[in-house]
Amino acid sequence: MECGEPVGDRVQRAALRMSLVGFYGGGVLALSGLFLPPAGDGRPRLLVAPEAHARAMALGFVALFILSFLCRMVPRLTRSPLAHPRLAELGAAALLAATLLDTAGAMTWGGVGPLLLGGLWLLAVVGWAGSLGSTWLGRTAPLPWFAGWIGGGLLTLGLCVGVASASALLGWTDVLGRVPAATLLGALTPIAAGLSVKMLPAMSGVGPADRGAATVPLLLVAAVGATVSLGMLVGQPFVALVGLLGLAVLSGSALKGTGWLRLRRDGDERLQGIRMEPDARALRWSARLAWAALGAGLLVLIVGLGATVSGQHELAGRPLREAHVLGVHLVGAGFLVTLMLGVGQRLLPGFLRADVRWPRVRYAVFFGMLVSLLLRVAAGLVPAALPWALHAALGALLASVALFHVQVSPSIRSPAEE
Repeated sequence: MECGEPVGDRVQRAALRMSLVGFYGGGVLALSGLFLPPAGDGRPRLLVAPEAHARAMALGFVALFILSFLCRMVPRLTRSPLAHPRLAELGAAALLAATLLDTAGAMTWGGVGPLLLGGLWLLAVVGWAGSLGSTWLGRTAPLPWFAGWIGGGLLTLGLCVGVASASALLGWTDVLGRVPAATLLGALTPIAAGLSVKMLPAMSGVGPADRGAATVPLLLVAAVGATVSLGMLVGQPFVALVGLLGLAVLSGSALKGTGWLRLRRDGDERLQGIRMEPDARALRWSARLAWAALGAGLLVLIVGLGATVSGQHELAGRPLREAHVLGVHLVGAGFLVTLMLGVGQRLLPGFLRADVRWPRVRYAVFFGMLVSLLLRVAAGLVPAALPWALHAALGALLASVALFHVQVSPSIRSPAEE
C-alpha cells in the first residue's frame, strides 16, 4: 500500500469525503425547495424540504461518517486488515448515490426508477457486509468489551438498508420515508453510544471507562435496535415505544460507562494533563451537549409515542407528528452530529499529529450546533417561529459542518496530497 498506509485508513478517508458530499448535496437538494412550485400533494416545498434533508442526513452523512470511522477502528480491534476494501468503497458509493436519489425523490422530482434505487440500496448492504462483516467474522483476536454496541448496531443498520431496498423495489413509499428515523434511532445511536464509551473517557481526560456498566451483549443491542427500527418502519407505535424504552436504558448504561462526563478533576497526572488541553475541553462540552440532546430527544419520542398509544392526537396543543419530528431531530442532529463533529475535531487532526486549522475558533463548531438546536426547539414549540427558525437552524447546522470540514481538511486528504 502506498506510504505503508493501512487499507482501512484509505477507505476511511474516502468514505468520510463521501459523507460530506452527502451532507452538502442533501442540503442543496433540500434548500432548492425554496425555489420550486408546490409539491404533488399540494404542500409547499418549504415544508417538504426538511423531510428531504432528513433523508440525506441519516444515510448520506451520519451513516457514512460513522462507517468511515469503523473502517479504521474495526481492523485494529480485530487485528485483521480490512477485508475486501473495494467492496467497502463500492458500498459507500452506492449508499451515497441511493441517498441523493432518494432525497431528490422526496422533493417529488420523480424520474428515479424503483429498480435503480432498490439496486443501489442492496449494493450498499452487500458492499459493507462483505467488507466490515468479513473483517469482523475473520478476526484473529477476541472481541473487545464494547463490541456489542458496534456489532448490534451494524446488524440493525443492515436491516434498515435492506428494508429500504425492498421498499424501493416494491413501491412502498411510506415505509421508505420512515427509514431515516428508524436508522438513526435503532442502528446509529447504539453504535455512537458504544464509540462514546470507548473514546470519550480517554480523549477528554475524565478517567477510564466503567467497563462493567457499559459491557452489553451484541444480541441485546441488536434486539433493542431492531425493535425500535421495525416499530418505526411498520408504523406500530407500541412496538417502537417498547424499543425506545430499552434504548433509553442502554443509553443510561453507556453514559455511566463514560464517567457521566463528570466535571471534577480526577485520575493520574496524565489524565489531568489531557483535561487541560483546549481540544479536550471542547470535546467535553460537545459531548455534554450531545448527551443532553439524546436525553431530551428520547423523552420527547417516548412521551409522544405514549400519547399515541393512549389514543391522543396532540401533545401540548401541537400535533403528535411535530413532536415525533422534533424528537428525531434532537437525536439525529443533537446527539449524533454534535458528537461526530466534537470527536472528529479532536481525533482526525491527531492522525497527522497536528491541530485543527484554526485553533482559536475550535469552540465555534460547538456553539453553532448549540444555536442550531435551540432554533429547532423554538420552531417546534412556538408555531409563529416555525418558518424562519426552521431554516435558521438548518443554516447554523450547515455552517457548523462547513467549519468542521475546514478545520480538519488536512487530515482527510491522502498522504500523497500532503
